[in-house]
Amino acid sequence: MKEEAGKIMVGLYGNQSVEEGDDGVLILMSALKEEGVVAKPRDGKGSLPCIPQVVLDSKVRSYAKQSNKLENGINNENGGVGVYSASLKKQYILENDEWKEDDTPEIMDGHNFSDFIDPDILQILEDLEKEEGLRMAA
Repeated sequence: MKEEAGKIMVGLYGNQSVEEGDDGVLILMSALKEEGVVAKPRDGKGSLPCIPQVVLDSKVRSYAKQSNKLENGINNENGGVGVYSASLKKQYILENDEWKEDDTPEIMDGHNFSDFIDPDILQILEDLEKEEGLRMAA
């Protein structure tokens, strides 16, 4: 193994004592590129890479599936800094995704404020104002 490593080093950095016809060098400098070992073109003809159509189709499908946008991209689409406010609730892991944007209950002294809110309060107010108007008229 030490001898093979020495042969590779001779091929990479060259050695004055090695003759050009020596078969002891494993990798020649002309075959070593930044990408790795590259086959030398034969007969001066270049060859294009051959990628099967099935592989190309699968790559296209995988890129189409990747519709994940970064928060910065969403920010720029919706008006940019100072206009768009990111929702931290998007990252919540809940049993039902519809629950993510629910309002957080406001709790004071152990009681939920929404328990004290009457949905018909405006109708009751109108009725009281009518009753008050009738009393003032009489």
